[in-house]
Amino acid sequence: MNHTSQIFQTQTKKRWTRVKWTSRIIGIVTVFLLFVTVLAVINATNPSLPEMNDRAKVYKAILNPNNKFSLSSVQNKKYKGFKYFLEKKQIEDSVKRLTVSQNKTSLIRSAFYTPWNKASLPDLIKNADKLNTVYPEWFFIDTITFKLQTRIDSAGLAIMKKTILVFNPFLIIFIPAKLRTKEAFLTANFSMSY
Repeated sequence: MNHTSQIFQTQTKKRWTRVKWTSRIIGIVTVFLLFVTVLAVINATNPSLPEMNDRAKVYKAILNPNNKFSLSSVQNKKYKGFKYFLEKKQIEDSVKRLTVSQNKTSLIRSAFYTPWNKASLPDLIKNADKLNTVYPEWFFIDTITFKLQTRIDSAGLAIMKKTILVFNPFLIIFIPAKLRTKEAFLTANFSMSY
């Protein structure tokens, strides 16, 4: 038998030192990555890509002419005016929606409107913004002629349309004084003539 050296055997310690340091570095990197992974799982956060909102903020900062670092140009000034107009309009609309929603709740605030009463029209003008439904007396059935009579008050109707009120006219059966006795009312001819 011939005593020859093994394949991986060497006279210097260089190879063993390299193996030790390489394994130490790989071990340290593995421990570090394991630590970061455990920490991320505990905090329940994961790194994410930049979102669209962040990009929008960057673009807004670039286009804002009030920003010291953006270049002032004609387009930026136009953008500033348009942006100012939109912000002002948005604020006005939100205030308007808020006041309308406060006035127009889901509750029914209604009133009867009798055009034959002189105080009805001024009361409607005064309180129309506090109402959402009006019940006007516009349709009457005459018990003598049995015909439908319409007495629509155009001033009251104009106010109801202007303040965007819901109006539900109702039907009144008008009984004259001579038919108000029980016998006369029962013997009256209620057949409708077409």
